[in-house]
Amino acid sequence: MLAGQATLLFLLSVILLGIFQVTVKRRAGLMDLPNARSSHQEATPRGAGLVFLGLWLGVLPLFGVEAGLLLGRAQAQLWLALVLMVALGFCEDLYGLPVSLRLGGQLLIVLFALGALGLFGNWPWWALGLTSFLLLWSINLFNFMDGLDGLAGLEAIQVLGFGGAFLMALGAPALAVLAWHLVACLLGFLIWNWPKAKLFMGDAGSYGLGFAIALIALLGKVWFQVPLGIWCILYSAFWFDASLTLLRRLCRGEPWYAPHKSHAYQRLHQSGWSHQRVACGLLLLNSVLALLAWGVSLSWLSFPLGLSLALGLLGILYWAIEQGLPMERRDHV
Repeated sequence: MLAGQATLLFLLSVILLGIFQVTVKRRAGLMDLPNARSSHQEATPRGAGLVFLGLWLGVLPLFGVEAGLLLGRAQAQLWLALVLMVALGFCEDLYGLPVSLRLGGQLLIVLFALGALGLFGNWPWWALGLTSFLLLWSINLFNFMDGLDGLAGLEAIQVLGFGGAFLMALGAPALAVLAWHLVACLLGFLIWNWPKAKLFMGDAGSYGLGFAIALIALLGKVWFQVPLGIWCILYSAFWFDASLTLLRRLCRGEPWYAPHKSHAYQRLHQSGWSHQRVACGLLLLNSVLALLAWGVSLSWLSFPLGLSLALGLLGILYWAIEQGLPMERRDHV
């Protein structure tokens, strides 16, 4: 049953994205034009996240009921929160929104989702604040890291694919199925986004995926007691690069929201690695991180040890990239 559903979603995703690609070429507002900060050389349609996330959200009520998950008011409100986040991202793709409006909209949607989970009044204020911050950071870091063909789509596929396996093994099969349905939709997108990309997911995709990954992890914790530490390790390739690069830019007095090409993966590309090579490197790295997360889930490794090993590996890789192309020189490449 699951294989048939996943195959159907994959095929629908490929077909609908093909229609979207042809249609969007006629709308200048959704064409991503290359500039000095871009890693592509041709105008490419953006906003494809509206299609593959829209497909997933469209079948979510049907498959969710079948999985025994979407049966109540809270689940319907969480579905609405996801819809609103994708819509906010698509508005950014179309019109370009001020930073204050983007962050304000994201925060309101995040707070709405936490309310749907019934966490207000049950969790201490510091836990609510930290959870809100982490959800917002997931949304924005995914946007920051969506800068090379195939990279963000591949990250989401691996995090949700491996994460779904952990959810299944740890007693949350309904959430696992929904994560794998999203993977099927993403595989359809990867057909169009693999180098040389014919479509970009845009902010609709990066906002929606960052929110969906964090929300699935949070639901696993709140409803099924699946440790968040597993997701922390799985997701570390993206949050480590985004967080460390942001901190370094802030220390240098650069505005955090300004476009740039300072991330480690961007500098790796500037140093001569192709889009495909960077994406394949991420594939290998995430496989190693998944093994560490699996060890933690089976209690072969403690979470502090598993996280330390992951951060050690990522730190070595970041240092190696820094030796090849220091962050201070990236604007001259």
